[in-house]
Amino acid sequence: MNVDDQTDLKIEVPKMILQSHAENAIKHGLMHRKEGGLLNIKIHPNGQRLNIEIEDNGIGRKKAAEVSKGSTGKGMQIIQQIFTLYNKLFGYVIEQEIIDLTDSNGNASGTKVILTIDL
Repeated sequence: MNVDDQTDLKIEVPKMILQSHAENAIKHGLMHRKEGGLLNIKIHPNGQRLNIEIEDNGIGRKKAAEVSKGSTGKGMQIIQQIFTLYNKLFGYVIEQEIIDLTDSNGNASGTKVILTIDL
């Protein structure tokens, strides 16, 4: 985990969002690797925004959907509900972008989630 020195540590960040994305990276991506799994979390300010990046070098979302069993598939709906709640409670606008990472040959090489919180 890397938190930029300029980050205001008093900002209320929905912990369940970080936890949910980190768990998803492990459960769906990294758990299916034989070795060398890596999960990086970066937090840094960007003007009037806070950026949180959660990146793994797992098997990628497409392959994970093929091999994962026991998932309800409701995680993204729950996260969206948390975004809505935080907007009502704190006035924060939270957006997320999910990027499927690929290597130089076009093979899946993980997933990156970028959360942006407008303060």
